Amino acid sequence: MRVTLYVDNGTDADVVARVEGGDALAVPAHEFRAATLPAGARQVTVREVGSGRPVEDLRFVGERDGLFDGHRYVLNVAGANRYGVYQTHYGDTLGVGLGAPD
Repeated sequence: MRVTLYVDNGTDADVVARVEGGDALAVPAHEFRAATLPAGARQVTVREVGSGRPVEDLRFVGERDGLFDGHRYVLNVAGANRYGVYQTHYGDTLGVGLGAPD
């Protein structure tokens, strides 16, 4: 089973993410890159290009659920970005075309 880790670099510096058991991932400032990995635990280290200053050093656990591939994770480098989570409902809208009272 495989998982995808998105390295989202919202900082002003280019970084390199090294994922244990994988290739280095160059991520320019204000961009993101994706790595597809086998499910499981691995060390992730992110450093600034040039200075080599460490930005992140963490243990990532990409879990799988049953028989399905495709779980996606985001590493928000240095917590530089903000995200919103929204829920969308598809189908009938209550009160529209359903004979709802005025």
